[in-house]
Amino acid sequence: MATIPSFSIKDTDADAGAISGAADNFYDIAGRVTGQGSTVRDLINGGAREFSTIIAEPIKGQAQKNMMAWLAATQGSVYGAAVTAAWGKNVAEFKRRRDALLAAWSAATSSDFGLTMPRSVGGDGAARDWELYDQKLQTAADKKFGEVTAEATALWRWFESEAGARGRELKAGPTKETLKELAEAGTLGWAGFNLFGGMSPTPLTEAEAQKLAEQLAARIMGGVPLTPEDLQNLRNIQALVTHAQWLQGNGGQLSAGELKFLEKYYGTLGLIPTKVEDYLKNAGQFMKPEDRDLLRATLGGGLLALSSEDLGGGYDKLPAPLRDLINHSTPIVGNDPGASWAPVAALAPLLLAGGKQIIGGKEFSGRMTFFVADQLHPLKGKDLEAARQLLEVSLNNKWANGEILSGKFTDFGDKDGRERVIREIFGKEWGDDGATAAKLVDWIPDAAGSKDQALKDLAGGASAGLWDTLTNTKPGAYKTSAFEWVTDGFGKAGKDPAAPLGVVNPIIAQKLGAAVVPYLTDTFTEDPEGLKNGYDPKSGLHLDEDTRRRAFQIIMGDEKAADALGGTVFALAGDDLRNLTHWDGADGEHAGAKAGRLTGYLDSGLQGLINDREAGVEPPPAASTKTDDRIVRWGNLAASITKEVVTSLPGFKTVSNVGQIFWKIGFEGAKNLPGTTNMEGWWSTVDMPGNGGHDSGEQGLPGPVRLGTTQLLFRDAAVRAIIDDPRMGVSVDDLPPSLRDGDHVKSINDIPAGAARDQAREDMLRIIKQHPNAADAYAEFEKSYLAWKGDASGKDYAGGNPKG
Repeated sequence: MATIPSFSIKDTDADAGAISGAADNFYDIAGRVTGQGSTVRDLINGGAREFSTIIAEPIKGQAQKNMMAWLAATQGSVYGAAVTAAWGKNVAEFKRRRDALLAAWSAATSSDFGLTMPRSVGGDGAARDWELYDQKLQTAADKKFGEVTAEATALWRWFESEAGARGRELKAGPTKETLKELAEAGTLGWAGFNLFGGMSPTPLTEAEAQKLAEQLAARIMGGVPLTPEDLQNLRNIQALVTHAQWLQGNGGQLSAGELKFLEKYYGTLGLIPTKVEDYLKNAGQFMKPEDRDLLRATLGGGLLALSSEDLGGGYDKLPAPLRDLINHSTPIVGNDPGASWAPVAALAPLLLAGGKQIIGGKEFSGRMTFFVADQLHPLKGKDLEAARQLLEVSLNNKWANGEILSGKFTDFGDKDGRERVIREIFGKEWGDDGATAAKLVDWIPDAAGSKDQALKDLAGGASAGLWDTLTNTKPGAYKTSAFEWVTDGFGKAGKDPAAPLGVVNPIIAQKLGAAVVPYLTDTFTEDPEGLKNGYDPKSGLHLDEDTRRRAFQIIMGDEKAADALGGTVFALAGDDLRNLTHWDGADGEHAGAKAGRLTGYLDSGLQGLINDREAGVEPPPAASTKTDDRIVRWGNLAASITKEVVTSLPGFKTVSNVGQIFWKIGFEGAKNLPGTTNMEGWWSTVDMPGNGGHDSGEQGLPGPVRLGTTQLLFRDAAVRAIIDDPRMGVSVDDLPPSLRDGDHVKSINDIPAGAARDQAREDMLRIIKQHPNAADAYAEFEKSYLAWKGDASGKDYAGGNPKG
């Protein structure tokens, strides 16, 4: 009869749960040291680059006093946690495999090792059958016993080896080798590796890249849920992405090994990233939100890092199949987005998640922008959110944006590429009011004011190309010119049958306005005679007269854009007045010419907008003339105030004229602040409700200007420049309530007629009498006051405009 061996395997008293708790205790210590509590593990594994970045603000100051001691305490805790956690994983793995071997032996014995007992029960034949069965059973049992015993022996040796490794790690402490072991064991993320000073190179190899990519590809293509090991691998790669983010912000590059890892990883994946969203809708639908985010951010961020020239990568390092998709350009006249659109659109969520960390390379970003622009036309309004997400990423690279606008970066030599990009990206009705599309230009103000000459040149060249394109009145390859398109090509708004850009995408108009501001004091105020549009690093940006006027008209298409530009112009004029007490004649002429030219562009820009609006309306609105008067009033306000200052210059240094200008500016400020409306395009409103009943007898200020804050900026700057003049000895803070409203001097219309104005007069006279140097102003003021008080026509002193 067969003798079945008794099979057993050595066991350990170690408890994986207790060990895991011990590892948590180590992290608790690190959390207390850094002030981060339970989040310290996530910070370290998620990419904290330096010790100082994981210290909570409340204790950072204390930590700075003895940084090395605090660092050592944190490192010791984290290292202890990593070693302990690794030992816990070893114990858990040992017990899992031991239990599996015992279960396999038990299953084998209960099934007679796969043999079937004889059915015969008597006679010589039955005896022979049972003898043969016993022989086979003994053979099968011995064979299986040998197999499981060999596996058990190997398992125990592995367990002893791992125990020895953990012991050596504890004895040796954190060395590069022991840290790498723990990183590969999955208990110390590679970002945690960096905490110990091993910041570069990250321990990655091409072999590891291929292995990890093949594992992930198998999960995605097989529709298999990600395992905890898969997620840890993603966290380790995410640590490299975080490292790249840090390098990009601090002017460094990835090491050759890190770049080779990424290139091999994505080369092995090929087009697998384009399948991720489908995978998440199926096998990945039960993943935790943070794990789904990790998958997207890691794959998208690594791809962008590999594309970045700044980090040592480049477009040529991306997988060839992906480059082939982006390089495919659908003609603008096409009716089908082509086979390339769907897979590239599927990348949008990944790139969007990665783009929050990494700015893609210049060539990648430029080509992606051209790709989206090419696809937008045949898409005919479909998939706009995917297109917006792709642009959100590609337009992050200001160097690509600048070279597209300057014409240096073209779509395979297409001379019309710049205009096509602008028309397609600006010409869609985006759900975010054009905020994403506006990134094509929103970087210009900061770059124009940069101390980095290369950035200044980038902004200047981009601005020249931008305005030369948008203000062009020749159709070129299109049915209508770019200027006609941007001012009349956006459908119906109220009674306006052909609305401007600002109606559909107001944020684009606002960012275009902001892009003008850095050049207001030079480009837009220089003599336009003989100028051609262009940029020169030595002489700056040059725009001809027509381009400037049309640029202002384009910006006027949105109320906020117009307000911001108008407010800036008035503030600049006010700022020029700060030193007017020290002007000579040339200074005054220059300030007057500059303010006059800028306000003239405001005037003509708004007038052009309204003319466009009325061109398609039959019959023309009855209020056209009245509206025109309002525009004239707006344009003349800054010019008239500047003119008053300039004309007073010859005798300006007499106190009498200082007082005269004080009252003209102080009381003429904000007489009329009509409300605004968006019902039919803000520019089309004449007598709008909510104007507070203020009417100067002319048509007042146009609603668009909303000069409430603008005038106060101007008035405050101008008045302070005068009354803070030490020769006057008067400060705004010295004015009594009858003459001031907070930090501002009251307008004459802000002071009720009758006793209140009389009181204001008394207060002013008292102030003048208290300052002997202002004595000459007394007679000037008294003369003006009496004219104001007794004039039957009701004219106020400051402007002579009839009161309502």
